Amino acid sequence: MRTTAIVTAAVAIALLVVTGVALSVRRTQLEHALDRDLTRRVVEAEGAIRDGDLGPAVDEAAAGDRFAQVVQSPGVVVAASSELTDVPLPVGVPRPDRTTLASVEASVDGRTETVRLAARAVAAPSGIASSTVVVVGAPLDDTADQVGSTRAALLLLVAVMVVAAGAAAWRVTGRRRPDRGTGPAAAEGQMS
Repeated sequence: MRTTAIVTAAVAIALLVVTGVALSVRRTQLEHALDRDLTRRVVEAEGAIRDGDLGPAVDEAAAGDRFAQVVQSPGVVVAASSELTDVPLPVGVPRPDRTTLASVEASVDGRTETVRLAARAVAAPSGIASSTVVVVGAPLDDTADQVGSTRAALLLLVAVMVVAAGAAAWRVTGRRRPDRGTGPAAAEGQMS
């Protein structure tokens, strides 16, 4: 019985470690995909703003469940998607020609939630302040939901595999209940 318990515990520990690694990898994949999307949108918005299309740039960047904001120094919001207030998103001032990515708590649609932001300083054409920053963001609840679903499925799979490993170990180590007419006494009776 002790061998069965040791094998079952070892399998459970190994599967839980693998599950933890798999969840970490999945979260990283989802965050990288979100970062690529936000970076693409903020670069496109920067180009449109440089061309003088402030309103359409915000609207296009904010398609789907994304949101966008254009801020000029000293923290004046000059354009924003409808989900946002006139309070600048907390990203600081990014370096020129670089996209700054950050996860922050922000007010979106009147409630505070964790969001992922991409911010980029806009090169100053005529009519646009030299300290203009475009910010595009997305809530992280979709990522959390997907990781949560994956976690639930993997934990169910781990439970099934641990039970199967325990049953297999129990059977292999001969810990099953002897049937009538089998076992060492029955074998001796058959030999005589």
